[in-house]
Amino acid sequence: MAPDMAVQTLDFSQANPQYQSPLYMAFPVEIRLAIYALVLASFPDPNEPYSFQSYYYRPGHTAPKMNDLRLLSVCKRAYIEAKDLIWDPTSGNTQEAFWWGDYLRRPRNYRQRLSGALRREERNHPLQSLRTKAFRDEHWSKITKVEIFSQMYACQSETFKSFFDRVPSLQPKVVQLTIRYTDWWWWEENQALKLTIAPGKNSPGFLPNSCEIFLLELETIESKKDQLKQQVKMIADNKDVWKWPRMDGQRLAFDDEVKDWEWMGPTTFTTSAAARTFDHHPSGNEMKYCVKILTFKLS
Repeated sequence: MAPDMAVQTLDFSQANPQYQSPLYMAFPVEIRLAIYALVLASFPDPNEPYSFQSYYYRPGHTAPKMNDLRLLSVCKRAYIEAKDLIWDPTSGNTQEAFWWGDYLRRPRNYRQRLSGALRREERNHPLQSLRTKAFRDEHWSKITKVEIFSQMYACQSETFKSFFDRVPSLQPKVVQLTIRYTDWWWWEENQALKLTIAPGKNSPGFLPNSCEIFLLELETIESKKDQLKQQVKMIADNKDVWKWPRMDGQRLAFDDEVKDWEWMGPTTFTTSAAARTFDHHPSGNEMKYCVKILTFKLS
């Protein structure tokens, strides 16, 4: 190995106490840790915002997720005190989002393929972004929540199983599946909402054994909010077929908890140069989106 390519191991037992630094002399450790946590938290990349008219723009996902870790290279003492805060529960780094389905329905930085094939399993995998492609097992094991945005056709038990089998060290406690307004069958033609993703009574397990909570987030536009209520009622009336199975055979059942939220989203969607409009959408640039989140827990 060439000298300039040699890997050096730093000796952190000999860290300089940095007595000359006001950060260490003027601030107690509790304040320093709070500062470190803010610095190491993930944040939306201000230089790469998603288009408001894209299929994947929504609150919480307005730009690629990024981190600034330069703090860890300031000095040994800063590294020793701050390194574990990367995975603080409030940092945003313990949860990751993924997109299943067509490439145009996901951010550009989430279109990494495992090979040149166009098979579904080559697209809907945990290594779909450059960020997660760089993860090692020690990083995957820190992820406690996984968010999956899936078109209806891609939401199948085989897709779930292939996804989690790909990275065995990915063992989240919470799995959230989001069906956006544009993920429903034939939404472009204003067809009635119809959920076709029920796991069924005898479905083989596909969620990791670590999963304690499964969240099903259903979104539509205001003109279809009554239809969305009917879909939630359908789940409540058929709980036996809406139990989400773990690989160890245990199932997560609907516990009747439903949370609602709303946001103002686009009326048109752009995948190329031109924006696509729809007759059943209101005029203007914005319309109200209605969201319901259903909670499933171990039964």
